[in-house]
Amino acid sequence: MAEFTKLIITNKGKALLSEVATSTNRIEFTRVSTSDRTYAEDEIAGLTDLAGIKQTNHISNVVVQAGGKVKIEAAFENRELTEGYFITAIGIYAKAGSGTEVLYAVAIEKTGRYSIPPYNNATVSAVYLKLFLAVENFEKITLEVSPGAFITTSEIGRIKDELKRENTETKTKLEQQGEELKQSLTKVIKDIADSKGASTTTFNVDGSITTENSLETVTTTFNKADKSILEKHAYKNGTSKTLKIVFESKKIITTEVN
Repeated sequence: MAEFTKLIITNKGKALLSEVATSTNRIEFTRVSTSDRTYAEDEIAGLTDLAGIKQTNHISNVVVQAGGKVKIEAAFENRELTEGYFITAIGIYAKAGSGTEVLYAVAIEKTGRYSIPPYNNATVSAVYLKLFLAVENFEKITLEVSPGAFITTSEIGRIKDELKRENTETKTKLEQQGEELKQSLTKVIKDIADSKGASTTTFNVDGSITTENSLETVTTTFNKADKSILEKHAYKNGTSKTLKIVFESKKIITTEVN
């Protein structure tokens, strides 16, 4: 779990507060950025920008609360990340009216273990942040939110559909594999029943195994090179076939060969 320091207002942030206190301008919080640069708390006041910025997003929500606090919310997802990183610092940027944007405040992550992984083309991971600032004059804050910072209802629906489709495909594959195994076991049981349980098994010098019953003679050989099994079935009615059995991961693949 992440553990952050309190948001530390920079010198530029303090100057911005002084500016709006003596003018008609308001403070507008513009964006939030994450960084993988390690900072000491006594460095924050003098910062004019974050180093090592990894991601930046608009503010998704700003709420004035009782007790002299402003809650700022922002979210970061890994959809565009090809490499993961550890979040070591978070910076809030702000401006007054049409003035220049400044680094207003910074919070430092203290554990060094708070990370966001790269996107694996399957699962979207996200970090949702709630940041609290102490502000004396609430009337000087502009509560503006960027619509682009939200995960829309349609986006949530799309993610749900993707997960549902992946689960359905996995379930279908498992059902197919189960049916194949069921058919194989049914055939074995039927063959044993047809042979009335009478069979002779011979372990040959070359390592192969020959099993003979009233229906067929099966010669089984093992290939160490590809770890496959070859079964030659010679039926009493004069027909024959050869099966190759290969084990791949958790699957058993049986094919008929000439």
